[in-house]
Amino acid sequence: MATLVLAAQRRSVGVVVDAARVGPAAAVPAAARPEASTNDRQDTDAPQTDDRDRDRDICASAVVLVNARARPALPLNLPGLLAATGQRRQNGRMPASKRTPASAPAPAPASAATSAHATPPQLDLFEHSRDTMLRNDVLDALLRRQPGAATSALQALAEHTPGHAALAPLAVMIQALRQAAADANSALQQHGALAQARTQLQHSVAPAAHAMLGSAAATTWLQPLWRALAMRADKLPFDAQQPDDHAATLWLQAGAADDAASAVQALQAVPSWRRMPVPLAWMAQARYRLQGLDSTWPLLAELAWLAPARLASTAQALQDPLLQRLLQRFEQDVDLVSASTNSSTNSSTNTSHPLAWLPAWLLIDQPALLERLREARTGQDSPPERSFRLLVELLGLERQGRQAELIGHRRRLRDAQPVLFDAYLRRR
Repeated sequence: MATLVLAAQRRSVGVVVDAARVGPAAAVPAAARPEASTNDRQDTDAPQTDDRDRDRDICASAVVLVNARARPALPLNLPGLLAATGQRRQNGRMPASKRTPASAPAPAPASAATSAHATPPQLDLFEHSRDTMLRNDVLDALLRRQPGAATSALQALAEHTPGHAALAPLAVMIQALRQAAADANSALQQHGALAQARTQLQHSVAPAAHAMLGSAAATTWLQPLWRALAMRADKLPFDAQQPDDHAATLWLQAGAADDAASAVQALQAVPSWRRMPVPLAWMAQARYRLQGLDSTWPLLAELAWLAPARLASTAQALQDPLLQRLLQRFEQDVDLVSASTNSSTNSSTNTSHPLAWLPAWLLIDQPALLERLREARTGQDSPPERSFRLLVELLGLERQGRQAELIGHRRRLRDAQPVLFDAYLRRR
């Protein structure tokens, strides 16, 4: 069609206009047809007739195109479309006007690649947008922390779609807001009550919030709930039998820098917190959030000697890139890790755990950490700690160039931990 229109335009612009106004019979103006003699007419009748027929066809096609472009668009009949959609769903087939004629060949079966990437069936635009709108009304009220408005919106969603998957988690979040408001001024008096409230928030409310809001928004939404629970547990003392039920861990769950400072204050009220694995691990996390990894190394070293298994979970919680790389390198030092148990003269779990030797290995692999790691306080004088102290002295002698004393300290390290001594020599 485009070719025909271009051909008509090349012949004469007036042809299209005249054809649209008068019709195909007058498509070619008389002035454009020169008079010819009888003989000339007889000789040229057939070619002129063919040319005129072709001109009329071209002009008629151009008129159709012009009229089609000029014709106003018909209004969209949405009720009719919806009715047709429902009819197709009931009958399970297309309307007769859209069916493939009986004489037409059957479509070829789809290939495996085409089937694997087939477009999934479309959702009903009007029905599912209504569900989404009602669910978003509930979430909007929850984000504004208005449980009353959230309850009304949830009822509307339940009436519209009784089996909606979001009903249960949204109800859990609404109840959490109501419960927090009701308990705001009631301090917890027993560790059992704190354990129940913490478990509900950690294992029920938090998963529901993450499912409905996503990780970042859920973390922000949960922060006031963790803070409210931490303030209610502020007067409860630390119980070694229930170590996770303390205000410090609740402040750490809230996650902000101010919350970490509150956790430090709560831990400093615990007697001998530095001699107990759980408070020591919490303090390491709080200091990391406030001051970074460099200031946390002494606490991590003490935790490695006191409870190396707890150090592993703490490192996982910190998710510090440098710490993770160093732990991977430590694990790749297979000789040191495998020999740590055999070289220990103490059969306790703490000294036989490979991570108990991490501080001494760090002095060998990262000598720049010497000044920070030597701030670690003396613990239980375990073999890993004694090797660490020996390496601190050895590195100090190296810097001072005191060769006579250096030889004696190397001999002591070889006798105490041959594998650690070999690692030391490999880096010299």
